[in-house]
Amino acid sequence: MSKAFLVCRLAVRDVRHHLAQAALVVVAIAAAAATLTMGLALNGVTSQHPYAATRAATKGPDVVAYLTSVSQANKLADASEVASSSGPYPVVSATIRSDGRFADVLAEGRSTAPAAVDQPLLTAGSWVRSDGIVIERTFADALGVSVGDQVSLNGKSFAVAGIAVTAAQAPYPNLCNGTLLGPNPMASKFSNACPPSFNIPFLLLSGHRELSSADDVGLCWTTESDAIGLTSKANPLTTYVLNLKLTNPDDAQAFAYYHFLSNPLAVSTWEGIASEDALLAQDGQGVLQSGALLLALLAIASVAVLVGRRLSEYARRVGLLKAVGATPSVVAATFLI
Repeated sequence: MSKAFLVCRLAVRDVRHHLAQAALVVVAIAAAAATLTMGLALNGVTSQHPYAATRAATKGPDVVAYLTSVSQANKLADASEVASSSGPYPVVSATIRSDGRFADVLAEGRSTAPAAVDQPLLTAGSWVRSDGIVIERTFADALGVSVGDQVSLNGKSFAVAGIAVTAAQAPYPNLCNGTLLGPNPMASKFSNACPPSFNIPFLLLSGHRELSSADDVGLCWTTESDAIGLTSKANPLTTYVLNLKLTNPDDAQAFAYYHFLSNPLAVSTWEGIASEDALLAQDGQGVLQSGALLLALLAIASVAVLVGRRLSEYARRVGLLKAVGATPSVVAATFLI
């Protein structure tokens, strides 16, 4: 009998007699490796800037301004730094309900024709139509709705015509984080209906007040007439959104900051939205990497305990192997295998 055959036979017999211990070691090591791999994979996702791809596919804006009047939009759209624009679009606060679940949502009224700036990219279904809405993808996932489902906005029934992504807003649930604000343009029944993120230091001017920030506000698109139909005396139309493409996208921060100081606006830039967009992957990455570390420690501890116990049990086997002429290398190979 060759040494290799003997070692393998002993290893197989050992695994058979200690199957639970062997399985525990394999599971612990595999779980740690898989979790760490997923965490590193998410690191690759954030480093490849998926927001940039979405921005290119959706004609993403450089600056998004929330206004209280159409005249403000005309003034901004005519600024010398602006290359193109879309809007102003009416934005209405609403409650969306589906299959017993409900949440606050911003309903943005859109034309059925494609926009020159910020045309959300459909991932399923079709664009807005009368009594048919499009829901932002991460918000739709949270609600558990898909194309063809029926939902209600402020008690009015709508079909989910499509699911889409946009580069003009941070994805749910980060829609309302860190916005640079002027006076509250969202005079509605929801105190937590607020515009998206802005990544320069927060500025609160005298006489201005911050919109309430909450993480449970979603986004959907409707036709303009359907959005206006969601208004009431208690929930009037007071907000419009304007998407701007600048001649130099790198000037977005300075442009937004200047117009915030000179006009009562709530403003966000593509840099701020990109920062909030990355939070989804970064949050998952942090959890997975922490989990991987704990699993790796568990795997090391399990292996150390099992190997130590096995060595004490196999003292007699070492003696038998040496008695039949096994060299130290054969003994070591037996334990390793």
